[in-house]
Amino acid sequence: MKLLKRLPLIIALLIILISESSSQSKPITWHQFTKDLLAVSNLHLNLPLTKSALKDAKNSPISKAEALYLVIEALGLGFEAGLLQDANLINDKELPKPIIGALNLVSLINPPLVENKRWMNPKVLRGKLDTIEAKALIERALSLKTKGGRIRFSKRVNKDLELHWERTLNPNLYVCYAKFNPKSKSLRLEIELAGNQVQNREKLSDICKRKNAILGINGGFFKIDGEPVGALMIDGVLISEPTLQRGCFGWNERGKFIFGKTEWEGALESQESRLVIKIDGLNRKPVGDELILYTSFYGDYVDTKGNGTVVTVRKGGISSLRESSEREPIPNDGFIVIGYGEKGRYLSNLVIGERLAVKAFLIPEKASPIWREVRFLIQGGPTLIYDGKITNYDENFNESLLNKKHPRTIIGETDDGNLILMVIDGRNPNHSEGLTIEELKMLLKNMGLKNALNLDGGGSSTFYFNGRLYNIPSDGKEREISYALILLKD
Repeated sequence: MKLLKRLPLIIALLIILISESSSQSKPITWHQFTKDLLAVSNLHLNLPLTKSALKDAKNSPISKAEALYLVIEALGLGFEAGLLQDANLINDKELPKPIIGALNLVSLINPPLVENKRWMNPKVLRGKLDTIEAKALIERALSLKTKGGRIRFSKRVNKDLELHWERTLNPNLYVCYAKFNPKSKSLRLEIELAGNQVQNREKLSDICKRKNAILGINGGFFKIDGEPVGALMIDGVLISEPTLQRGCFGWNERGKFIFGKTEWEGALESQESRLVIKIDGLNRKPVGDELILYTSFYGDYVDTKGNGTVVTVRKGGISSLRESSEREPIPNDGFIVIGYGEKGRYLSNLVIGERLAVKAFLIPEKASPIWREVRFLIQGGPTLIYDGKITNYDENFNESLLNKKHPRTIIGETDDGNLILMVIDGRNPNHSEGLTIEELKMLLKNMGLKNALNLDGGGSSTFYFNGRLYNIPSDGKEREISYALILLKD
């Protein structure tokens, strides 16, 4: 907003600056241009050039490409330009990458900043500054701040994957998403736990680098210790159970996926006595008196506070049955079941040596053959679009998450069966304000999505591609998350 108020002054001073230079028949230097641009914009330009390069260029004539780069930085579009440094739209290996990024960005702006693109020729860029063209260039660049200006970029990574990002100006909004063919023979979608355990957290970029993933986004909601909130299934193993009738997204080994809601039932079944004992939860802390099953996905041990009865199962058989201690180890070749409080008595009829099986079933709200084949499952919420229609159920989320502008992460489906993995930045007025849930629904509906599910947002919203983040996390740094959706090369 401050920059908008200063636009007339910025333009006037730059015109005076260039006019004076023209009258003296002297080219504008780096020092002169940066000094006056900083003075009128009142912005700190974090120029990604070495100090020695700046020192050497201080009294050198500034080229049109360099002047444009500085204007892009002053407009606050340096991040967007940085994403295009390696886009090969402008191919000039002699120019610094940041300047190439700025030129790439300008080449995508519609309407174009300049009709005559001859100035993009590498040989012309080496020429001295043409003051008349430079003046027009700067004025057109500043006009980007008019309401509703939009910059879009698309990149086809391969036949099954596209990358898109879009920056809308006034109001500021940054959207980045990938379009992925789930039937791809060269790429596959997987879920990766932070540190391979429930009680852990890890940066998305570290998860992707550890797994050598080409792309990734953050997953669903989680507690401060990393414990997922809601359903999580990896390779057919249900690690965390569904909760609160919130939206889910799952898929099978053939790349067929499904959006919807599901409940579950879990039980222990004795192979000898046929005794069946209901399980209340998986790999989480109890809420009151509950019977919880823990696998090695939870961690190496469980802190029980000595409140309950514990059954240890190894290689399918009960190896111990006793009152729980303060800390119970979880075997790698089995699991433990803890009956907290009064639920401990449910385990009293079991016998050491007895073989014990775990039964867990999903109970979907709407029947579909795909639910029976699901091998991977996450839960988020609220559901934004279902079967082509905007939903109106808040799924027990609070007013702040629903009605305030926040960064958002979304998994969606297009009409033609492609998957959309999307992140929208927020809480940064100079870059992207974010969206409310209702605004998000309208955006996705206008994009033509058939199904869409909101995932964890806020500071968790992160988008990784090919070795770097493609968004600016609202915390100012990358947050550690519970798990991620990643694309791996087959």
